Amino acid sequence: MTISLNALVDCDNRWKAAVAGAGAAYLGADLYVPAPSYATFAAAGVGIDLWCKGGEMSPWQEMAGCALGGYVGGMAMRVVASSGALPRLVTGPLLVPR
Repeated sequence: MTISLNALVDCDNRWKAAVAGAGAAYLGADLYVPAPSYATFAAAGVGIDLWCKGGEMSPWQEMAGCALGGYVGGMAMRVVASSGALPRLVTGPLLVPR
């Protein structure tokens, strides 16, 4: 069974950037990118916005909002995951200290 990304992402929803940042944090994407964690989460928020709009750039105010949403979602996921409130669904570097 294949799940398309279109089914998982509601592009009309304003929370998509926070969900993308949380997903990046949960999967440990920030550990593989040679940039600070907050930049990775922000890039995930902007990236999902670009993907939803077919690569067309939004005005900078909207992109800044998506970057902030990705950052907040990523940091919130880190707090929730480190408290043990979520089960580990992946065996990746979710809680590996830096």
